[in-house]
Amino acid sequence: MSQARLGHYSNPALGQPTADSSAAVERTTPPTPRAQLPRRLQTIEVDEMVAAYLAGDTVNDLAQRFGVHRTTVMAHLTRRAAKRPEISTVKWDDETLVAAAHLYTSGASLSRVGERFGVHASTIANRFQRAGVPIRPRRGWP
Repeated sequence: MSQARLGHYSNPALGQPTADSSAAVERTTPPTPRAQLPRRLQTIEVDEMVAAYLAGDTVNDLAQRFGVHRTTVMAHLTRRAAKRPEISTVKWDDETLVAAAHLYTSGASLSRVGERFGVHASTIANRFQRAGVPIRPRRGWP
């Protein structure tokens, strides 16, 4: 094997560019993004975050607004024991259950009863089953 051919395959000397080096070739791909450094929220920002969450903002909205990951938002909310208030304002006492059962036995559907009391039809069905109110089969079901 000749010396010229061997030189083609050997490593170039340090600091000396070669004909096909990356310095001579224009970069066509963008550089890889660096990992985002974690952002520490100030106490006042966490207070604002909790207040916004209790007012109805979603975790994803808060994460975007404060520039943190959604798991960071959830961790702050958990540390502050922030829980949203119950959505349903209907108190299910015996009188409410009797009124709902009366409406249902008079022919209204679970959906109609749910609309009347501000809850989903499956919630009505669950409450009826726990109270022993028989549920009608759906149309077309035996």
